[in-house]
Amino acid sequence: MQIPMRQEYIRKRLQVLRPEQRVICMDPELLALHEDAAKVLEGAAEQVASEAGVPVSIIHDRLFQFVFRLEPSGSLLLVLSVPERDVEINVELPHALWKQTTPEKRA
Repeated sequence: MQIPMRQEYIRKRLQVLRPEQRVICMDPELLALHEDAAKVLEGAAEQVASEAGVPVSIIHDRLFQFVFRLEPSGSLLLVLSVPERDVEINVELPHALWKQTTPEKRA
């Protein structure tokens, strides 16, 4: 997985703020969410959209742009961001609400 420079910058910033955790970039294509996680993310998306004054659809498009795993807690951290409006919210999902999947084997 190639990590975009902005995601690596955010990871390093989060690492400084959470020295007790190891912040690891995640590929959103390899995640499966529990339905309760979807409800949490929907609420967070609405909050960010409201604070940024943008349609919720813009946040939905960016929902999995910056995804990180925290170790040793196993939590998933999503950074919902609208940089053009200087709005950012971190959403942490406990390990029980998500799991990492494996990529399908290709022939």
